[in-house]
Amino acid sequence: MVSSLLVLACICAPAQLISANLAMKNYNHLEVAPIYQSSMLLFSLLLALLILDESRFYSWMQLFGLVGAACIVLVGIFVLVLKTNMLAIKEAGE
Repeated sequence: MVSSLLVLACICAPAQLISANLAMKNYNHLEVAPIYQSSMLLFSLLLALLILDESRFYSWMQLFGLVGAACIVLVGIFVLVLKTNMLAIKEAGE
């Protein structure tokens, strides 16, 4: 299992760097960085809960809090994307 995770990490790490570089090349850095960091946080939480079975250390209330925090992060990403789209539409109309 460890070797398959290592192979997966070696494949995903370059893809992650390439996609982050392309996003920073094409979009505003102030919008890409929070979305990237938020995505890393959410995926780290998800992988820790599923693969490392950390969910057994949390009560149902704590798991509900983690899900609530993840929802807040997703709403924040949505607001960033929506703001960017609204500004682009406004600039195109002028």
